[in-house]
Amino acid sequence: MTSFAIELERQNGIYYAGEVVRGTVKLRCGSAVKCRSVSVQFNGQAKIHWHTGSGDDRSDYDGNTLFEDQRYTIRGNFYKTGLLDNAGENAYFDKIHNLGVIQIPCSSQETQQLQLIVRVMDYDWGRKDDLLGEVLLDVPALAKSGEKQSFPLTREGRSEKGEATMSAKYMPYDALFPTTSQSGTKISGDIHQDYCLILHIHQATGLRKADWAGKNDVYVQ
Repeated sequence: MTSFAIELERQNGIYYAGEVVRGTVKLRCGSAVKCRSVSVQFNGQAKIHWHTGSGDDRSDYDGNTLFEDQRYTIRGNFYKTGLLDNAGENAYFDKIHNLGVIQIPCSSQETQQLQLIVRVMDYDWGRKDDLLGEVLLDVPALAKSGEKQSFPLTREGRSEKGEATMSAKYMPYDALFPTTSQSGTKISGDIHQDYCLILHIHQATGLRKADWAGKNDVYVQ
């Protein structure tokens, strides 16, 4: 990659609650690159530092809390949640706003008939991630229920420890990703569809332990 830039439509880069953030992601590569997707991630976090005493008696304290974690696939067809570090056997995605939300553009037909394989994964740095279990999900049925539902996990066609709790809804694509700018200019996009599936992973619990040392670092794809 020779250059990377995110150019916001609003030059001062300041947005307030309820406003839509619009902009352009520009990537330039020196040669062909194979990848499953390109995504954008937004984090909202608070950091704090204070100290007591002075000199040899000084003590320093730090804190860091993540309040918001959103990610959007802007090219490709690979979608996943954020990562819950050291979740262990029980991963509760609702602890952080939008951490467990996956947004998938879809056609009108897919609002009536769509099956997804939802996989619960354990992230391993420098190694292949471990499959903790998966669910073959009838998405329209879940969306029509309007409720959270829990599904038992399987792995390699057999029952596996744990379950995943999810909810789903469809929304017009333009309601989430406006196709015109504030000046009225049409915004081009490679992924535009009629609808967008909002798949909310609330939790994955009772999971098997994938690593002999440490705890599961859990995400869902």
